Amino acid sequence: MTASPVKQRALAASVPVLQPPRLRDAGWPERLAEYRADVAVVAAFGQILPKAVLDVPVHGSINVHGSVLPRYRGAAPIAWAIMRGETETGITTFQMDPGMDTGDMLLIEATPIGPEETAGELSTRMAEIGARLLLRTLEDIATLPRIPLGRLAEPRDIAGAALLFCAPAGAFITGQTLYIDGGITASQ
Repeated sequence: MTASPVKQRALAASVPVLQPPRLRDAGWPERLAEYRADVAVVAAFGQILPKAVLDVPVHGSINVHGSVLPRYRGAAPIAWAIMRGETETGITTFQMDPGMDTGDMLLIEATPIGPEETAGELSTRMAEIGARLLLRTLEDIATLPRIPLGRLAEPRDIAGAALLFCAPAGAFITGQTLYIDGGITASQ
């Protein structure tokens, strides 16, 4: 299996890379504490992190999420935005808590979705936005106001973002996993 570009760059710069199978296993908070990190950054990790792990760094743990929260919490937010015919999406950085994308928001940057833009094209563009927004978040982490997620949305908005039971041609859902043809455009 090929290492991700992030892992490759970290290893080239002699930055330790930890890849625990489960962060809930005994000893991980203590092992992480040995690094004395100011902040942890999480993106597309796929596990809900326990509070004991999230709270280890001085400024906690920050997530870079591919939607304007609270819309499209959870996995595949870019694909869901395309499938739902959204004309705008964005990136949110937020302070992580033990819930699924429920922590206090820090910064948000919206971006339009082109009518013929594919999920792959949008993902590439949003990766650049996410990197830029993350740098701004890290620069100002100590002074950024925290925006509680609950103040921006009614509960029905959050539930609506998490539920979708139909998919266009070229996409299908099995159990908890969404598969989407990267060639499907926003207008399809």
